Amino acid sequence: MQRAGHAEAACDLARLAGFQPAATLVAILDENGELARGDELQTFAQRHRLPICSIAELIHYRILHEGTIRRSGQYSLTTRHGEFRVMSFQDTYQGQLHLALVRGEIDRERPTLVRVQAIETLRDALGCDSEGTPLQWNLERSLAHIAAVGTGVLVLLAQHESPEATLEQLRLHGAGQARAPQFPQRTLGIGAQILRDVGVRRMQLMSTEVPYKAVSGFELEVVEFVPFTC
Repeated sequence: MQRAGHAEAACDLARLAGFQPAATLVAILDENGELARGDELQTFAQRHRLPICSIAELIHYRILHEGTIRRSGQYSLTTRHGEFRVMSFQDTYQGQLHLALVRGEIDRERPTLVRVQAIETLRDALGCDSEGTPLQWNLERSLAHIAAVGTGVLVLLAQHESPEATLEQLRLHGAGQARAPQFPQRTLGIGAQILRDVGVRRMQLMSTEVPYKAVSGFELEVVEFVPFTC
């Protein structure tokens, strides 16, 4: 629910079975010595009468039966880009407070403009762009674009920025370099639970193209990546 990985899934399966949340991971190889995937694993499981499931299926089961996010309130907020509905979410796992800024009415059947991010000092608080590098989505630009379109969701995660990360941003900015896009998988589960709660199912994700693992387990689909353009 925090990171869609095999190690986490293995521990979850042991815990759900009533045992200590610990497990041993074993890689299964095909006849060529490569990692077996998809249909090969299905065949292997059938041959040896082993149960098999995907991480997405495990996430979906836990979403239906538990979850680590609880909505705690809803408020109206007037910004320079107009009025947004702000929904607050308590993170029962880490004890943090996350926010979703919603504009317009969310339709589960239609793609919704979505931005998921945490605050970064240079990008969001100071509005800095590295000279000679492509502009990127920040808090201000994301709210402006959602307001212009009329419908969308911005999820603001309470992910603390470390001193090392801030210093790295300063170093790269001074050198006129852009930091490679980052989308920590531990934030996937948090943001996905929030998006699912506010009614989003199909997303136009405001981001450069990034891995978005096991998203189907949250009943979400990325139909388009929307990079920032002037």
